[in-house]
Amino acid sequence: MIVETSDSRRIVPCKLGEDFILDPHGIVAGEVEAPVTFAGYGRVNPDRKIDDFAGLDVKNHFVLVYDGEPEKDKPDGGPQTVPIFNPFPKRQAAQSKGALGAMPVR
Repeated sequence: MIVETSDSRRIVPCKLGEDFILDPHGIVAGEVEAPVTFAGYGRVNPDRKIDDFAGLDVKNHFVLVYDGEPEKDKPDGGPQTVPIFNPFPKRQAAQSKGALGAMPVR
């Protein structure tokens, strides 16, 4: 993966399935080159006033998101009440903003 900011460019070695999961939906087989935008945990929850995509333009980008939920969202510091990784809500949130797919990192 190549990470670019306004003043630097860095190649970050990562292994598919080990360091990240690529979850494109509706993309045909072949090579796709697109920017990657980081979107925290990739959550959108209007009831809790959470939108990790606020202020981000992810249209035609892949979205890099943390796997799971933040520690502070676990009830009483106990076990997580949601699966460690359920790709569908994060993918749906990203795609509703125009992203090509979600790439959760562990």
